Amino acid sequence: HRGRQYPPRAAEYGGIDVPRILVLSMVMSGVLSGLAGACDVNFVEFRFNRFFSPGYGFDGIAVSLIGKLEPLGVLLAAMFVAALHVGARSLQPALGMPKELAIAIEGLIIFFAALPGLLDMAVAWYRRRRVRG
Repeated sequence: HRGRQYPPRAAEYGGIDVPRILVLSMVMSGVLSGLAGACDVNFVEFRFNRFFSPGYGFDGIAVSLIGKLEPLGVLLAAMFVAALHVGARSLQPALGMPKELAIAIEGLIIFFAALPGLLDMAVAWYRRRRVRG
């Protein structure tokens, strides 16, 4: 993952304010998402129903985390998460399995996918603290 550090440095060298652009892109993403949702409610559904947001955003975060932001990894993770959701929907009426079990399994997978990064952050924090103190 060393290669991921260079593009922001190159952009900063070119005079681009990377943190400002990052925050601006997040704000624009939120605005566009909100606008899309408002258009869907106002012009397609004509009302706000309780099934409006099935959690695609959270699934997208999970897929990108499991796939480690690599194109092939994200594709495989998306197929895995989709199979998990479809399988849970199929097993619920057939076996009486609660759908929350699939959500718990997905949560465990996300936790273990994020664990190496969290451990790296904890070790780096501990080393910085030892050097200062």
